[in-house]
Formats: sequence, structure tokens, C-alpha cells
Amino acid sequence: MSSRIVTHKNPLAAEAKNTIVRVDLEPYGRRAMKYEQLWTVRVEVGLFRVTCAPFFAEDISFGDVVAADEQGPDAYTVTGVVEKSGNRTLRIATAMDGDVDGHREIIAFLDRRGLEWEALTTGYVAANVGPHVDLGEIYDSPGSFGAEIFYEAS
Repeated sequence: MSSRIVTHKNPLAAEAKNTIVRVDLEPYGRRAMKYEQLWTVRVEVGLFRVTCAPFFAEDISFGDVVAADEQGPDAYTVTGVVEKSGNRTLRIATAMDGDVDGHREIIAFLDRRGLEWEALTTGYVAANVGPHVDLGEIYDSPGSFGAEIFYEAS
């Protein structure tokens, strides 16, 4: 992550990452970060399918199709979601930044449930939750690790 841009080092669909679009994070109250870069696949002119699990763009999930305006050569800014995939994004953060043990417990928790995930930093993870997965069951059973859990139900 650069000083003000959140990036995805290992997107969920790494083989399908071909166009980066950016999401302005100010509407989400993320003043310390200006943009989140999302890996996508171009669907058609101005439309892109998201191939990563967004860390901060709360209304966008893996597989959603977003509209984006071209801001320059190969520079696109998301203007909205035009098609929801049915996926949701589960975001989990440890109570203490850099908590290695808590991070390992989060990963084990997600792996036991068969969820694909991406880590931004040690202790902050975004996971894709498919449309047929009961989010309530996951949210109600995070285990006993010292993590603060929050999720988006889109």
C-alpha cells in the first residue's frame, strides 16, 4: 500500500487481472487513503468485472460489474456498480495492528469455511462470501480470537 493508495498484491482471480480501476475512498470516510485500486477484467467499453475482494470499497464485491470513466491512458475511476454478482465481502481486522497470532487465527477461520481471501496487512483481511453462504452463521461464530469482525451484507 502506498501512502494514499490501497493496492491488491494477490487478487482472488490473479489469472484474470488485466485492468486496474480505482475507487475514490473519501465517500467511505477513509481520509487517510485516497483510492483503492481494484483488479478487473474489461467486459466492454466502460464496464469492468471485479476480480479481487475490495478492502475498503464497501458497496463492491468480487464478481460485480462496475462502470468506470477513463481519466487518461489506462486510468479509470469507478462511477458505480451496474451489476451485482450476489457475492458479499467479509472484512476482518484484528484489534491490534500487526497481530501475527490473530492474523493466523483469522486465516484458519476463513480456510475452515472454504472462503477465498486476500490480506492487505498482517491483521486485515477481505474474503469473498458467495451468494449461497449463510453470512449470519459466519458472523455469529468467529471463534475466540482477538479480532474485531465486521462485514458487508450487499
